[in-house]
Parts: sequence; C-alpha cells; structure tokens
Amino acid sequence: CYIYVDGIISGGTTKTAANEIYQIDPADIVMQATGCELEIFSMRAYNTELTDDQMFSCYLIDLVNSASIASEYT
Repeated sequence: CYIYVDGIISGGTTKTAANEIYQIDPADIVMQATGCELEIFSMRAYNTELTDDQMFSCYLIDLVNSASIASEYT
C-alpha cells in the first residue's frame, strides 16, 4: 500500500495476503484537530490502484495556474 501526498509517494507499507484493507464495520472518515485549524483542500478515494501517470495528472489538476503546471515539465 502506498500513501500519496500532492501526487507524490510519501510512504508505504508491505501488504501480505493475510492483511485486509477493508473494515469489518465500515465507519465514516473523521478529521479533527484541537488547538489548531484543520482545512482539507481536497480528498480523493479510488477503488483501484492508480498508475504513476494518473497520480501525476491528479497532482496537476490541483495546481494554481498554468505557470505552475508548466514548471512541472521543466
């Protein structure tokens, strides 16, 4: 399993056949903070693994302007 932040692989773990990523009793995603402000810009969930190109495309979608996008290609 890999963890991506802003389209960049930021961590991961090894998954064996004995591991399950599904919850027996599904629960809502809860985000909370005490002592600070929590702001979620966007969040995506997929039911399939994304390729590197797909992850990069998702990252580009969230860039602020065309200059930022162009800088990723240079």
